[in-house]
Amino acid sequence: MSIRGVWQLVKLNVNYCDHSGSSRFIRPFMMNGLTEYAQNHPHAEVTSTVRRGRHPHMTGEFRNGNTKTVNLRNMEMDDITFHLSYMFSEKGKKGGGAVKHGRKFTVNKSVQG
Repeated sequence: MSIRGVWQLVKLNVNYCDHSGSSRFIRPFMMNGLTEYAQNHPHAEVTSTVRRGRHPHMTGEFRNGNTKTVNLRNMEMDDITFHLSYMFSEKGKKGGGAVKHGRKFTVNKSVQG
């Protein structure tokens, strides 16, 4: 996602194992789909790393210095593309999206007393 025209995702690293079962769907995706995403999103540096004996995951680094990690263990192609597009559309802010505003309690008295 962009804030005022500036894309927030700076770097994306996809880690996977070349022989474990939890990476079986991500290996063909690495050959075909990841290069397309890298070409369509030139603002972010997209890399991949083979880490043997580890479950697959992707880590995104954002312009404000925050990082976000998404587990890709045993996910099929559709789920991987969903999480990849979600990572590119993230803003990199901390928290799940719920924002606390102002006071914890209301100023108005209750009718019940």
